[in-house]
Amino acid sequence: MNKIIKNLLLISIPLAAAVFFFAGCKKEITNPAQTIPVIKEIFPGSAIAKAPIVIKGVNLQNVSKIQFGTKLVTDFNPATNTDSSINVKVPDSLPLGETFVQVYQSDGKGYSAYKFTVLLTPPVPKIASVTPTTALPGDVLTITGINFSLVRSVKFAGVNASFAPTADTNTIMKVTVPWDAVAGDQFIKLTNTNGADSIAFNVNRKPVITSFTPGSVRAGDVSTVKGLRFNGASSVKLGTTATAFTVLNDSILTLTVPAGALSGNVSITTPNGTGVSSTALTVLVAGIAFPIWDEALSSNWNGWLGGGWGGTFNQTNTTPVRTGAKSLKITYSPQWGVPYQLGGANIPLAAYTTFKISIFGGPGTSGKRVNIGFNESDGKTIDIVEGVWTDYTIPLSDISSATTLTHLYLKEYSGVAGPDYIIYVDDMGLN
Repeated sequence: MNKIIKNLLLISIPLAAAVFFFAGCKKEITNPAQTIPVIKEIFPGSAIAKAPIVIKGVNLQNVSKIQFGTKLVTDFNPATNTDSSINVKVPDSLPLGETFVQVYQSDGKGYSAYKFTVLLTPPVPKIASVTPTTALPGDVLTITGINFSLVRSVKFAGVNASFAPTADTNTIMKVTVPWDAVAGDQFIKLTNTNGADSIAFNVNRKPVITSFTPGSVRAGDVSTVKGLRFNGASSVKLGTTATAFTVLNDSILTLTVPAGALSGNVSITTPNGTGVSSTALTVLVAGIAFPIWDEALSSNWNGWLGGGWGGTFNQTNTTPVRTGAKSLKITYSPQWGVPYQLGGANIPLAAYTTFKISIFGGPGTSGKRVNIGFNESDGKTIDIVEGVWTDYTIPLSDISSATTLTHLYLKEYSGVAGPDYIIYVDDMGLN
């Protein structure tokens, strides 16, 4: 009996020890698994750089570090974690394609990973240049660069502008300066859904002069000037001479031609700058310092007188005349005829500033035009007035930049076919 008991004890003691050992091992394995973070899903499973995603799982409360592949998320805030989710943004500059998102606990013992796909980030616009760099409201600019195809907004210092991509939609844009743009230095900003880029620009809100009526005036006459942004005008000049003026509204003012004024461009000054007309207002005056035609052609042309084309001329006409006994009669056979051509001269122009000519328009000349050209090039176009002598004083700069006069053409410039018409020329020369 003692032997049997002894054998039973020998068997039961190792069994009890084994049970105790395995029970202890089971506790050692299962307890840590209750706090290890586990990623069960990432939503969405693919995204572009800087896009927000949600990491879902269990035991995520104590996660303190997140990596995408080898890229550490630097703007992650663990305080916003819950046990089942973490909000985070995809880091920038990641390789495209599949990677693994890894979460870590602060003690480094908890770790989990889950597959994620990094998508191509749609590019933001990048501006290389804007042409011109300063412009008026309503002007159209050309902006060059890249990634323009997704641009949805163009603003000038916060003011929306209209724009249109060209055929090459990704590198060139046409943008109109807004009519209500703020004057001065600012930035043009291009924005798409992924970002924005800006470039420095200047909005010029100085006055713009588009026309004046009439275009030929005498001292004391009133001329109506039309354009844009006239309100607040503090000065109006004809050439360098100040004139009396009245602003009727933002686009119309009147000026009175002062005594002694010469032909010149009209300028208007406001707090936003000075606008200058592109053409001169012609002031009609008498007197010639260097005659070219006065009863006859001057001798400076060395006897060279070309017959030209498109009509005829008569240098012995006696009626009508502006002064004296004779005038030059020119018959034009439209269009673009130059029947009266002068050449072979060598007249320095440094001492003179204007070209003077008197013209009488024959029957049917209302609306006809003649171009005064120096040195075989077109120059200044003037309108013919029918039935009266009209004196024209034209700045030489409006005709040519030449420093020496060698040729003089009076060219038909109406540009339309029609019956012949006649003009009479007198008192022509330089002042």
